[in-house]
Amino acid sequence: MEASDTGREPKTVFWKLWEKSWWLFALAFLGGMVWACKAFGNVALFKFWAFAFACLGAAILVYGWRARRFAAASISWFPTQARVLHSEVIEERQSSSTNDGINADSETVSYYPDIEYEYEVQGERRRSNQVLLVRVNYSAEEARATVAKYPKGAAVSAWYDPRHPARVVLEPGLRGAESKYRIPLLVGLGFLLLGISTLAVLEWLRL
Repeated sequence: MEASDTGREPKTVFWKLWEKSWWLFALAFLGGMVWACKAFGNVALFKFWAFAFACLGAAILVYGWRARRFAAASISWFPTQARVLHSEVIEERQSSSTNDGINADSETVSYYPDIEYEYEVQGERRRSNQVLLVRVNYSAEEARATVAKYPKGAAVSAWYDPRHPARVVLEPGLRGAESKYRIPLLVGLGFLLLGISTLAVLEWLRL
């Protein structure tokens, strides 16, 4: 019986295409902003982005709340045997350059453990890459420690939701991962407050 990829995140084809064509989207975005500014004015554009930030923040808050709720419930999920198929630290680098010739280019490096495993529920084999129920960056030390904990070929335990077997996690509960489950809540709250405060200021100024 072939393994189901229901629990696994989407493949990286999108990101490969994005790496080659992101500049087209950037040009289209800039062109759209210039057109919108001329058509509707700066204030309308500010209000639109403030509203968009508020909506984005609300969406991230809901995502973080759901992930935290499922994580708290996962300690009572059903355990099952799993086998690690792939385990490595993914390192992503983002650089920003300056044109003043004085300041050096800055580079931001983020890490996360990419661990794919196979597990079986009621005779059906499934695959997932969820270590936690939230996707956030790790420090280099944390990512390497997690990969070392789940090496390729290792037999490990996974916990799945009996009502939704595709919802599975290697590390159930909130203990030891509180800070990671808190990140989406803080980010979402920041975006929401930024959007709401900007709208409030524009309304106060009667713009």
